[in-house]
Amino acid sequence: MLSEGALQSRVFQTHWNYYPHLRKRFCCISLNSPDAKKGNLNKALGVVKGTSDTFYLLEGGKVLWIEFKLPTGVQSDAQKEWELLCISLGHTYAIVKTEQEFWDLIELKKPN
Repeated sequence: MLSEGALQSRVFQTHWNYYPHLRKRFCCISLNSPDAKKGNLNKALGVVKGTSDTFYLLEGGKVLWIEFKLPTGVQSDAQKEWELLCISLGHTYAIVKTEQEFWDLIELKKPN
């Protein structure tokens, strides 16, 4: 079974390779810090606990916030708070557990 990081990486790389004209629309925000020193630096730079793994820029000024999870994965409390904030501000928030869910979400055909 894939890890969450492997799922995200596979989707990102496929999107990057097959949709070059859309590359800069799909971005990673920030991953967990490896230690307390880096964590403190990231916090000082504005990294916020619970934010989505990635975002996708849609037509019409819309932002799609995407959290990658394994089929058995659950959100942390901070991630649930972020989801509620996104939705309360009119954004779309999605939890993606499979590659196909991602392609369906952004309404692109998954390359073979």
